[in-house]
Amino acid sequence: MNDLENYVLFGTLKVKDNKKIIKKENCVFSINDKYYKKNEIIEVLDYKKVGLKNKTNAFTEVKASNETRNKITGAYE
Repeated sequence: MNDLENYVLFGTLKVKDNKKIIKKENCVFSINDKYYKKNEIIEVLDYKKVGLKNKTNAFTEVKASNETRNKITGAYE
């Protein structure tokens, strides 16, 4: 299942909710997730690939704007 590490999956899970084991349908998860909405994942019953995880780790620098707003119209000057 290493080829599924970079994918976002949609499917059915078997989770442990407090002391009961229940079946959750229509879940969005990753194959490496250990919990789904604070419930421990016991087994992945069915899934399909719906997308890729975000691969970027960088942040963009934002510069402050020196423009002032007009008090009457609200437009930038």
